[in-house]
Amino acid sequence: MKKIKIGIKSLLIMLMVLCGLFAGKTVLADTSSSVQANFIQQLSPIVKSVSKKYNLYASIMMAQAALESDWGQSQLAVQANNYFGMKGSYNGQSISMPTAEYNSNGQLYYTNANFKKYPNVYDSIDDNGNLLRNGTSWDNNYYSGSHKENAATFEDAAKSLVGKYATSPQYANLLINLINQYGWSNLDQTINQIVNDANHPKHHKNKKKHHPKAVYAKVKLTEVDPEKWSLSSNYQREQLYRDIPNTKKRVVKSPWINHNSYAGQKVYVDAIAQANFKKKTTTWYRLRFKNSNRVRKYWVSRPALNLPKITYYKIKTSLLINHQDNEVIYNHVMGDPALARPVSNTNKLSKNQYMSNYMAIVNDNGSESIWYRIRLNKHRNGWGNANYLFNNKRVQYINDRSKRNLNNHYGEYDLYEHIPGTRRRIKTFKWAEVGNQVKNNTVNSNLLAIRNAYQSIWVRIMINHRNYWISQQAFN
Repeated sequence: MKKIKIGIKSLLIMLMVLCGLFAGKTVLADTSSSVQANFIQQLSPIVKSVSKKYNLYASIMMAQAALESDWGQSQLAVQANNYFGMKGSYNGQSISMPTAEYNSNGQLYYTNANFKKYPNVYDSIDDNGNLLRNGTSWDNNYYSGSHKENAATFEDAAKSLVGKYATSPQYANLLINLINQYGWSNLDQTINQIVNDANHPKHHKNKKKHHPKAVYAKVKLTEVDPEKWSLSSNYQREQLYRDIPNTKKRVVKSPWINHNSYAGQKVYVDAIAQANFKKKTTTWYRLRFKNSNRVRKYWVSRPALNLPKITYYKIKTSLLINHQDNEVIYNHVMGDPALARPVSNTNKLSKNQYMSNYMAIVNDNGSESIWYRIRLNKHRNGWGNANYLFNNKRVQYINDRSKRNLNNHYGEYDLYEHIPGTRRRIKTFKWAEVGNQVKNNTVNSNLLAIRNAYQSIWVRIMINHRNYWISQQAFN
């Protein structure tokens, strides 16, 4: 993957563009207007020519060049005519420089790398255009989302580059802010007008035909850290798409057979989208078949995925926070259909003890985990795993009056008079002693218990007017 090169000055640019300093307006670092004017004047004709050659958005290329070269003032631009942080060598020429990278978790780190050295600015811009059009050695279509025939707007083209062209999670916002601030969308309109004038000379007497503007779906996208889900038993009934349907003129389908897919196959889901098209809203999930940013991502509807079973319980208990490890606090439980997005972490929690009013048990194909919801502040709640949100109580009891179905292996689990480990002597029962009282593998439960020291879950059931405790793992 081509990663963005970021110097100290460029980091300041990124922060200031995002934060919108000076009365809410997007501004850049202290770059004089003359430097900016000279940069735009020098690069505009080159960017127009190259973007037309590769059918790309000139506005995107101009914003990339300004952002990554610090308006042509970066050492890489000055010493190597490299305006895009392109790594490797060009006709055997390269230059070594320190660079800042983002890892898969969005954290910044520093390293040294060889960057291409170009004889002139045109070759740098042309090389970037060639990369966007023809992709990488492992995937010719890797940047196809930025092509004008695939991206309805420059905003769509910018968003398609995140996680591919650059590892910065804010890369699209940076490009879009620059384009809007300097009106570079006019560069795209200029290119369109050149093509239009060539096809429709001024002396042509016939009136131009006005085609209705295509209407596409409006999408609300939420990206998260990848969650490991699996394909459902009916996944083949759903289509696998390269883009969300109705978001562009032509959305390409990808046959499941091309991915050697099967029911229960593990996939990595890293985004959810709400697409509104013709007053109808549909939900889509973005997945990949390997936990790598280098592989292609696809979109599927909810029925194609097998989500964990989550059961919520209303409780009232006090939790101790483990500040030793910097663990993540999410807005949802991992496995929730809305996807879990980080909202804080344990190192940022000021108190050692928090109250919890909800608990969730997540069952992912027999593997269970416990989650608690805590109040982070006056306006926000957060969910954390019980591995680092410790319950003060030795055993947490929860009322649970329901019918439960025993699984096919329930006979492997003993019945107990009390929860194991809570008393010195506890009587054990075999199913042979009570089995004839169970009909259709269905029993009534009246109490749920969490043994917090071991994160084990126990269910109290009633058989023939007598209570027994059994492990949660005995149930479907």
